[in-house]
Amino acid sequence: MRRYPLALVFAVSIAVVPRTSYGSSITMGGGAGSEPFTTFSFSVDLDSRGANCVNNPGCVFQNETGVTVTEIDFVYDMPLSSFGCEIAIGSPFSVCESVATSTQVTFEFFGGALRNGGDFGLSFRDPFPPNTTLSATATAAPEPGSAALLLISLTGIMIASRRVRAAAGPVPECKGT
Repeated sequence: MRRYPLALVFAVSIAVVPRTSYGSSITMGGGAGSEPFTTFSFSVDLDSRGANCVNNPGCVFQNETGVTVTEIDFVYDMPLSSFGCEIAIGSPFSVCESVATSTQVTFEFFGGALRNGGDFGLSFRDPFPPNTTLSATATAAPEPGSAALLLISLTGIMIASRRVRAAAGPVPECKGT
């Protein structure tokens, strides 16, 4: 009988575990008819099974912040042994990542835009613990007016510095000894 080192057996067993085997995960997709969120911080309360939103059939949310949102993060304060996130058809975002610390896991959805009035839906695979609350934070896209104001300010500074240099005259040359 051939014996293999324990480290080799362990490495092989890790390699065959599928990447998508999460203990709990959030999937973001499209939605219609929903609960509005009007501020950049809101909560998602799950039911006693940890699989559905409380008072929000279909777990669908609508952006009513007045601006386009470019990222939404969902934070769970008790880390799971394994976790993940997925993108489904109709999601306003194309990328999701799960980031864990010793005290929480953050599910980040980004790489797209959720316009004001736009919807997204959430579904939960391998449910979270009963009565879980996820803290959500939305990030707004910079306003076009802010970018224009910054550009005008930088242009003004460049013009002013050129005028000061021109008024000072040429810089005398240094001659070595």
